[in-house]
Amino acid sequence: MPSHRLVQWISRTHGLKAAEDLYAELSDVHFLQGRKLNDVAALAEAAFKVNGVPTAKTLTFLADEGQAPTADTIRETYAYVQQLGIHAIPTFVVNGGKHVIQGAAHADEFEQVLHHIQDTDEPINPPLFADLLGITNRDLFQPTTSFAPCL
Repeated sequence: MPSHRLVQWISRTHGLKAAEDLYAELSDVHFLQGRKLNDVAALAEAAFKVNGVPTAKTLTFLADEGQAPTADTIRETYAYVQQLGIHAIPTFVVNGGKHVIQGAAHADEFEQVLHHIQDTDEPINPPLFADLLGITNRDLFQPTTSFAPCL
């Protein structure tokens, strides 16, 4: 749970690109270095390495279970994801959940969805998770260029 809280906290405080960069680093920490993602020292090191967040600041956040996002927020988000039937990584939620592409999808699937939206003048729906996770529109629409690697 600490790693999930940290990624969402970084989303709120440093933006989605910073959270994506942290997520990629945490994948390395876990899969390549063999460290546990509930090791707060490893999490603080990763946040500093990737985003320059002072270690003490990260440790203070992780120690304060009442500071948002809380573990309850993460559990609520997980329950919501399960309710939507999302069970694969990666999963792309398009147009507020009207279209869901799961797993190792081919580019044709994305093309079909985007053409359908364009050709049918489908109304644009609000993002599903932003409100639940406290992500602002400013952060939501900030351009990102990196994606966590698939291992």
